[in-house]
Amino acid sequence: MWTVLLKQGPWDAVMLDVDNGPVACCLASNRRLYDKPGLLQIQSTLKPNGILAVWSAQGDPRFEKLLHRSGFDARSHPERAGGSEGKGIRHTIFVARRVI
Repeated sequence: MWTVLLKQGPWDAVMLDVDNGPVACCLASNRRLYDKPGLLQIQSTLKPNGILAVWSAQGDPRFEKLLHRSGFDARSHPERAGGSEGKGIRHTIFVARRVI
């Protein structure tokens, strides 16, 4: 289903909050969202300088490197659930800009 939605682009942004992120997939079928062919497919549906944001239960330097190898300028942002109080479980948001 996600491939059908992506084909309706080009998009300014795509945000993924699927499973537990690229490292801890609950469903094996979701891995294709986080591999190079999947990232290239997402990238192809973004406008120049479009943004891909990926929520993850944990950080993953390898995924950030893969984003770079897939044509994104990417950074990971550790955040705490619950906002600015500094409490709560730490999550990671990968923010990747399509490099033209």
